[in-house]
Amino acid sequence: MEPNRAGLDVSAPVWTHERVLNGRPIPRALEALAMVSRYEKDQEIYPQESPVGCWYRVVSGAARRFALRADGKRQIIDLSLSGDMFGFGICGKHVFNAEAITPGTVIARYPTSRIDSLVVSHPHAARELRDTVVAAIARLNTLILILGRTTAEEKVGAFLLYMQERVGSGKVAQLALPITRYDIADYLSLSVETVSRALTALKQRGVIALSSPRQIGIVDREALADGPRSSEPFVPPRPTPPTPIRKREPSPPAQTPQTCSAEVRVPAFAFADVLNDMRGWLDHQRCNPSRFTCIRDGSGAVVVRIEFLGANESMAKAFEEQFAAKTPLSAPG
Repeated sequence: MEPNRAGLDVSAPVWTHERVLNGRPIPRALEALAMVSRYEKDQEIYPQESPVGCWYRVVSGAARRFALRADGKRQIIDLSLSGDMFGFGICGKHVFNAEAITPGTVIARYPTSRIDSLVVSHPHAARELRDTVVAAIARLNTLILILGRTTAEEKVGAFLLYMQERVGSGKVAQLALPITRYDIADYLSLSVETVSRALTALKQRGVIALSSPRQIGIVDREALADGPRSSEPFVPPRPTPPTPIRKREPSPPAQTPQTCSAEVRVPAFAFADVLNDMRGWLDHQRCNPSRFTCIRDGSGAVVVRIEFLGANESMAKAFEEQFAAKTPLSAPG
């Protein structure tokens, strides 16, 4: 991306979904180093294993950092919102991929060579830069605490509280999520079906209200934080006399719900981009597949298989036609 400073104020977070909670201002000496770029939805900011040449800060919009596992599945390890800095790397290399989440995400980049000179000449700026690194560590600690919850419902509830604190609209307990349920699933290490079931269960308990897939009302914060409870006191069962053993009749086999599957083979070099397109396509179709698997074959390519509930042959055929035609056969260049 080429720097584009015209008309952009990089000193204040302006993401429309987020209220600013006493954000610590970026040192003016650091802002003088900023190179500003704009990214579209799902556009790569930097790839995994690339050398660290800059630190990054979200000016507006949102970004995600993630890893692609050997089985082709994605694990999101950080959601960066307005004011967050990221991209510090380890041993001079980026450990994870970074992408923009929302359309028109604005990112400020700070060259590490200039930062090194800055911290030597401005001790005050060095202390504030240290605080930005501590804030990034705090976000990772929050993820650990959320993943430590026992059930999927508790994990989703803790995630909603965390996001409401960060992007909620003032005193009103309304939350406009900047990410899809696929992102939530990859952030919480759950399937998208499990996330949907957890949200439905929270709604049925009266803990949240769902006006749309991304518009969520927090009705009962305490219940959301504590997880499901039993309202009935525990009463130990009374002992019952033993009953004679009777021969049980074999139960009829359970009926397996009908599914219709689609399968697309994706080259490894294009997997990340194609996977994002697939998730966006399914989200646009308002379709929650019963199973979504990615398996790497012997040639290194990834086979993406999706199973749709019911005899949804038209959806499966549309999916295969959409992505069989878009998937490149060879690496560019």
